[in-house]
Amino acid sequence: MRYWICALLCLSGSLSAQPLSLHQAWQRVESVSDKLQAQQQAHQRAEAELGVAQQLGDPSLTLRGSYLRLDSPVELDARAINPLPQMLSALPAGLLPPLPDSAWKTEITDRDIYHASLQAVWPLYVGGRIEAAKSIKAAEAEQQKQQTRLDTQERFTTLVERYFALALTHKVEQLHQARLETLKQHLANAQALQRQGQIAEVEKLNAQVAMEQGEVALSQASRRRTLAQMALDTLLQQKGSELSQPLALPMQSPDLGGWHRQMLDTHPALALFGAKEAQAKGAIEAERGRYKPELALVGNYSFDVDESLLSELEPEWMVGVTLKVPIFTNDGRNDRVRAAKSAQLQVQHLKAQTRQDLDLLMASREQQLTQAQHEYRALASAESLARENLRLRQLAFAQGLGTSIDQVDAGDKLLEVQTARAAAQYHYLVALGQLAAMSDNQSLLFQLLMSTETQ
Repeated sequence: MRYWICALLCLSGSLSAQPLSLHQAWQRVESVSDKLQAQQQAHQRAEAELGVAQQLGDPSLTLRGSYLRLDSPVELDARAINPLPQMLSALPAGLLPPLPDSAWKTEITDRDIYHASLQAVWPLYVGGRIEAAKSIKAAEAEQQKQQTRLDTQERFTTLVERYFALALTHKVEQLHQARLETLKQHLANAQALQRQGQIAEVEKLNAQVAMEQGEVALSQASRRRTLAQMALDTLLQQKGSELSQPLALPMQSPDLGGWHRQMLDTHPALALFGAKEAQAKGAIEAERGRYKPELALVGNYSFDVDESLLSELEPEWMVGVTLKVPIFTNDGRNDRVRAAKSAQLQVQHLKAQTRQDLDLLMASREQQLTQAQHEYRALASAESLARENLRLRQLAFAQGLGTSIDQVDAGDKLLEVQTARAAAQYHYLVALGQLAAMSDNQSLLFQLLMSTETQ
């Protein structure tokens, strides 16, 4: 048994170490995210409550039973019934022989009272409040559905940020590692030139300081990469997550205009306010129903459970209708309707404002996408220039015509440009992921990332 447990643990560890594309990482987030699972349960709860509301207008049938123990049987004294005492007093004296008290008393119930009945109620009309309650619950279920979509968008955006943050920090770490190797080689060259007397001691010291600073920079880059790794592992709920998606721009550009229009038509925040508006309309109808009458069909069937006189007097069954007409109430019907109307207008204004904010946010994300793409491609020439400048500085230093500081500065400039290009790639991909989430185009994003530009 222990062998199989170890085998399963090893297998799960090997599976977690497999490189994940962004699509595969998202599938894992959907399956392991507690936040998304909680929202899904909330949506199912709202659906169940809607099912409860759908049964409000159905008839109900209830079986009732009771048992009572009295201190004494309930009796009826015939002499207490009018006009019997007057009739007895009008009779001639001695006409009736004296009777004991028990002769005048009739036992109606025993000390033990049993009762059972079957009661039915069918609300025929309650002023439209049943239909209003159904519409409110349907709107609440829709609201919870849209809230689940909003949380899904937030989780997807978080995944994109953490996924490509790990790719960025890993690439920056590689750049610093390559830079450190270059600085080590530069120090070795400086030491050789200093021994030959071609450069001064200060040039070798400059190279040594630059190499030590490169080690510090590499250590900082490694810590940032570790933190990014921890952030992604936490989201995926696994350790050692590896990436298969490169930090590169897709070869095809998205249809931003189409995504923008789709966002304004399908964004869950707008649909959520639409559901809230439907709830407000249902609340208005429910409050107006307080002015209207209520009509219900009722029925009752009593079972014979004892042989008392009371049970014989009670009818075996009865059916009828009940009517309730509110004439004057103290529940503030007018103010309730006004409050419901104000809630509806509030939701309408919030929906309009949210639409404007989303329009602006989408435009801002599009500008960030375009700016990042422009920066990445504009820095290509700067990277080529920095490479050539570093090559020339290395040749000049090797021939004793240049200083160590010149070569180190040239290398730092190349690292700066390479890091800026990697950051531009990261900003482009994050903005693209945010746009895809807002317009519900995650699947199109996965397709775009399948083919990327070469470095």
